[in-house]
Amino acid sequence: DGTEEGDIIDFGTASCQTEATAPAGSSISTNSDNLFCTAGCLINTDSCEYELTQCNNTVASIPDWDWPTTYVDSTITVTQTGTVTDVDADLVVTHTYVGDLEMFMDWGTYLADQSNTVNLGSDLCSVSDNVNATFTDEASITAGVSCGSNPGISGDVRPVESLTKFDGRATNVVWHMVVGDDGIGDQGQVESWCLTLTYTTP
Repeated sequence: DGTEEGDIIDFGTASCQTEATAPAGSSISTNSDNLFCTAGCLINTDSCEYELTQCNNTVASIPDWDWPTTYVDSTITVTQTGTVTDVDADLVVTHTYVGDLEMFMDWGTYLADQSNTVNLGSDLCSVSDNVNATFTDEASITAGVSCGSNPGISGDVRPVESLTKFDGRATNVVWHMVVGDDGIGDQGQVESWCLTLTYTTP
């Protein structure tokens, strides 16, 4: 066919193996619309995407009825360099009356620049208890549209504001999960959260 070893071949949207290797701590993304990047034939790997998950399992008590003066600011520091193409966040909160909660995610320093902040959900599901959910733009239902009793927010849910705000940004920053309480009488804590980044390498 006229091609030689080392040639760059355009396979369009077809699946093809490549020589791409995921950076340490990451895996090759299998949810990408781009070429699958496992080990194999020589093609241009510029469009290959990788997936990195990091978690913060430090339990933090949420100050009662003091939003926005005080709140939990739980952080994850990512050192892997790359450009974000997708963001998901898993969040576990034990708290009676979920409707008190304000949940935000931030790229960089929280509140330093509102353009860096995504509202995951505010004052949702009223009398329900607890959160155990994955906030992802790929979910079929928006958080708070359908509420359980316990947990009030669960499964895959779309955040109130799209996480695509983070697309195109650098991976290697301090990511923040911010949770506050704007109602009196009910208390709780952030149990854990995980950040999953899909990204391309420089």
